[in-house]
Amino acid sequence: MKLRALALAITIAVLPQLSFSAAQAHSQLTSANPKQKSVVTVLPKKVVLQFNEDLINLEPGNQLRVIDPKGKAVHNGTATVFGNQLSVALRTSKVLGKYRVSYRAISADGHPITGNYEFTLRAKPKK
Repeated sequence: MKLRALALAITIAVLPQLSFSAAQAHSQLTSANPKQKSVVTVLPKKVVLQFNEDLINLEPGNQLRVIDPKGKAVHNGTATVFGNQLSVALRTSKVLGKYRVSYRAISADGHPITGNYEFTLRAKPKK
């Protein structure tokens, strides 16, 4: 009888903590193309971000912007959501240096995910 009461007391004490942890586990960025801190010799046609769970296609909640080293936007149009991916097409640019990617996505649980990172565009090595 005492063992059963002890088990019940432990369950009551631990259960709220388990559900609190699950509630705090929001979506997060799992991969990006181009990758954070990567060096590319050709600007990609688009930036694609992948998250650990699906996103809600909610405008204007989802945003993906790419800014060149001169401060000019190179993203072309609005961000597109497909499942757990957020992407945006890029204009052609040959401006060398660091490009800044900024994003805001709405996860399936309705919480916004925001962040930013940089990648570098360098000239192709001469042969």
